[in-house]
Amino acid sequence: MIPTEAITSENLNSLLFYFTVMGLLLVLAIFVRLKIKIFKKYFIPASLIAGILGLFLGPYGAKLFSEEMVSTWGALAGILISVVFAPMLIGMKKEKQDGTGKLVARHLIYSYTGSLLQISIPLIVASLILIPLFDLNEMFASIIEVGWAGGHGTAAGMIEVYNDLGWTDGASLGVTAATFGIIIGIISGVIMINHGVRKGYTSIIKKSEELSGSNDSDVIPIKAQKSNSVNTLNPDLVESFAFHAGLISIAILIGWFIQQTIALYIPGIPLFPLAMIGGLIVNLVISKTKYVDMIDVNEAGT
Repeated sequence: MIPTEAITSENLNSLLFYFTVMGLLLVLAIFVRLKIKIFKKYFIPASLIAGILGLFLGPYGAKLFSEEMVSTWGALAGILISVVFAPMLIGMKKEKQDGTGKLVARHLIYSYTGSLLQISIPLIVASLILIPLFDLNEMFASIIEVGWAGGHGTAAGMIEVYNDLGWTDGASLGVTAATFGIIIGIISGVIMINHGVRKGYTSIIKKSEELSGSNDSDVIPIKAQKSNSVNTLNPDLVESFAFHAGLISIAILIGWFIQQTIALYIPGIPLFPLAMIGGLIVNLVISKTKYVDMIDVNEAGT
């Protein structure tokens, strides 16, 4: 069903205000990261620091932010993840390179092994221990795989699925698991890298001191700065950003119609992977035309 509800100006004003406060938190987090070196040492991103600040200032902390504001922030993740997935395959080109097969095979083995472990172990623990003892929902066994292998993006995309299946607690638990996954991953990763450096297993970093980032500044010097995008269109025609936003919108729209079609037979399929399929369709169409060069594939720094 195509949405037809009007969004009131009051709701739009509230959304704008919520966005501005979220931006303020992110900027504050950036300066916290710049000033408190321990965050840099352990590679804690500014976005995670901003989330922690929001948690402390939210309805369960200092109560500076309303519960409505925080819940809106939480709902945005499930929508914006489609914007992340939609352009993933737009601009992709077929290129044959030596050794690609071996590289892909290694990544697949690593990825599938990690994912299978994060699926099998929680399933066994949940079915044999947690569910019988604590009478948990059976979908609790999926939380680790969703939050760890998937991360915040997948956890946010699964919010709609958990809600449709009648387990609303899964939405918050998935995002929480993703946050703990980042923390555990950073801490354990730094430990393993330090161990590898001391044992001489690494080929790039040779000394543990190099991990602290003391030689690299978070603020990139002007001479070392690179463009993050390429202007592929004459601004008199349209801004390049607007054109790419339009392509992403088309990809999401295609994914939305695919979702509505599948929902007739299998309800609960999330939008974000279908938006990526929509991006693939957009790429297949535009790659057959002379306008394929209008797509920014981020080659500015090469």
